[in-house]
Amino acid sequence: MNAVLINKFGLPHMQIAEDIVQDTLLEAVERWSLGNIPDNPGGWLMDVAKKKTINLLRRDQIFRDKVAVAISRQSASNFELEYDEEVIRDSTLKMIFTCCHPDLPPESQIALALKSLCGLSVAEIASGLLTTEANINKRLYRAKEKFRKGFILFEVPAEQQLPTRLNRVCKVLYLLFNEGYFSSHPQHFIRQDLCEEAIRLATEMANGFSMYHEMRALVALMYFQQARADSRVDNEGEMILLEQQDRSTWDMNLVAHGIDLLQASMLAERLGPYHLKAAIAAQHCIADNFEQTNWESISTYYDLLLTIEKSPVVLLNRAIAYYFSGKREMASDLIQEVGDLEDLKNYAPLHAFRAWLATDQGEYNQAKTYYENALRSCASETQKKVMHQRMAKLPID
Repeated sequence: MNAVLINKFGLPHMQIAEDIVQDTLLEAVERWSLGNIPDNPGGWLMDVAKKKTINLLRRDQIFRDKVAVAISRQSASNFELEYDEEVIRDSTLKMIFTCCHPDLPPESQIALALKSLCGLSVAEIASGLLTTEANINKRLYRAKEKFRKGFILFEVPAEQQLPTRLNRVCKVLYLLFNEGYFSSHPQHFIRQDLCEEAIRLATEMANGFSMYHEMRALVALMYFQQARADSRVDNEGEMILLEQQDRSTWDMNLVAHGIDLLQASMLAERLGPYHLKAAIAAQHCIADNFEQTNWESISTYYDLLLTIEKSPVVLLNRAIAYYFSGKREMASDLIQEVGDLEDLKNYAPLHAFRAWLATDQGEYNQAKTYYENALRSCASETQKKVMHQRMAKLPID
């Protein structure tokens, strides 16, 4: 809805479009909560958005003066808001690429796309990007200032600009999927709506830009992760750790599709980060059980990944892979280095793994301290329950 309205109004009026969408969704919540859900919810939403737009055009002279030009001087009575698949696809592609425009700082690109295209809250974006809500608000403001001043066009970029822009699009869609897969929402460990939206958008991009092989690798990665979704929570919605998951519930059709996509993506001239992340995820999916996972290969993939993406999370995951491949002393040294990184001081998985290591070494009081740090950093209640369960098993008076 944001993309379609911005395509109609013009990019300088993004905030107006977003306000109309929010107002429309609020009305839907009020009406649908009473059981009055229409047969065609999407069409209903766009129809309500159209009516709200018409009302705004009629009553707001300033809005008419500014926006009527952007919508070809149409009067309120004949204002058209098309909502078919072609319009949605065209508007969505423009929206993705506009949010990832090179004139915007990289951190603003990601925050803007996650907010305006994907509907994440400022708090969710801050969690996914390991920063504060204040920083995210600043990034959004700076990006929208460029839009308001007309410095950036709402369009799909020229062919020579595609590789750089598609790299950024990959990162945005990857972060969107991760927010669904490891939700920062306090009541939902998994948000399937975000996972499915990320897969839909990435698949659309992969089909539309088939020459960009890393997008296929990204879709493969999402398939591998999504294949395990049903085994990650129990009937009460509680988190199940990887080593305890029932692998018979994994969707092996999705795994097979992911392997096909990953193999097709190898036509790329060079491997990118999503090729390696997909290869890591594939190793988990093809293992018969947790103990038989090929941790040695996973460690090698992380070594390669660090040569092109030296992020704190990759450093942590490499240390974990070293631990399970039997290189425990090396893993302990690496974790010590990672633990000093400012970006991960509030990252629950780091504290949880440090607690695991401390427990393995018989340092139970230290393990308890790490679990307490993890609890303070956990976003969801289901993650906190797992930390409490682990703490309860420590042999401490």
